[in-house]
Amino acid sequence: AGRAAEGSELPRVQVLLSGSGGAYAEVAQALEARLQTLTPGRAEIDIRPVPDQSAADTDPFADRPALIVPIGIRATALALQNAGPIPVLSLLIPERDYRVLLGSQQPTERNTGSQRSAIYLDQPLERQLDLLQLVLPDRMRLAVLTGPHSAQNKEQLTALAKQRGLTLMSESVDRGANPVTSLARLMEDADVLLALPDPEVFNRTNLQAILFTTYRNFVPVIGFSRAYVRAGALAAVYSNARQIGEQAGDWLAELMRTERWSLGEPRYPAYYSVAVNPQVAQSLGIAIADETHLTEQLRTKGIREQ
Repeated sequence: AGRAAEGSELPRVQVLLSGSGGAYAEVAQALEARLQTLTPGRAEIDIRPVPDQSAADTDPFADRPALIVPIGIRATALALQNAGPIPVLSLLIPERDYRVLLGSQQPTERNTGSQRSAIYLDQPLERQLDLLQLVLPDRMRLAVLTGPHSAQNKEQLTALAKQRGLTLMSESVDRGANPVTSLARLMEDADVLLALPDPEVFNRTNLQAILFTTYRNFVPVIGFSRAYVRAGALAAVYSNARQIGEQAGDWLAELMRTERWSLGEPRYPAYYSVAVNPQVAQSLGIAIADETHLTEQLRTKGIREQ
């Protein structure tokens, strides 16, 4: 896609997809459309999937693009392993996975300040708490379940909860353990459960049992994805593939204008939406605004706090 004419001196951006369609393709399309709108004709965008195993011994970046944009975990792993001095901007990747992949690189390859960066899939904790307090202003006792991946967020979450006058109650879940056992201990006093993304705690195996336990105790859940809200969480703030792609297009346009390929630190999503489950709200006796109104309120609150 977006091939430049033969002999073009335009900088070439290599977009690498972890899979051939779905969200990966949607991110790439949104990125390309935004970049062409903001800086038309300033770059050559080359979109291709991760090479198959038969090409494993060849250099996937032998033609030396100016920038590599891997979309998803698989593409990011390949890019970080093979990019060398070429800057890499990873998209559609959870923060924990990005940090693990980056940490596995040689120290000389880890230059996050200029050569390696990302737009995380996760929302910042501040934004999740902003939503919680918009939707449930009178719920002051906040419960969280932390697993091996999300335990690192506990210190920051404790400080943020204290700033906001919330009482934080947490239980840790060991790898392979049943989170419902830990959850049951929190249900006695909790007003609301904040779900933190951690595959050891919140996964397909445990999802329904966790939601059933909270529902039975009349404790609403603030989730971290639209799918979680469909399954029974009260609300969540999330970023879809198009929004991630548009933010990446903004970032690349900024690089084109400055003609500097120094990426800077990873960023959280700039564009986001709120999902709400009205049936759950009604069952729990909670009055809740519609998704559009809550999204606008959350953005206004975020701007004020900057």
